[in-house]
Amino acid sequence: MRVRITSADTALSGTLDDTAAARSCAALLPLAVELRGYASTEKITGLPRRPSPDGVPEVVRPGAGDLTTLTTTDRATGTIETDG
Repeated sequence: MRVRITSADTALSGTLDDTAAARSCAALLPLAVELRGYASTEKITGLPRRPSPDGVPEVVRPGAGDLTTLTTTDRATGTIETDG
């Protein structure tokens, strides 16, 4: 499933994996959230409910530009690229 994320005048497109967890997140859309910085390389936000953990690998190593959810909580994280 293709998704579009907008912030002010910037728009980003992406693709959700075909998993129960991704479908659970897609069911929350459209969604407006406020992001806050975390650990200098991530932006995090709360979600209205926890996404499904079905089909999620036990270990996930997100890279720059990845949007992930923490299925043990109601948070979403985005890993951003930094210069340092």
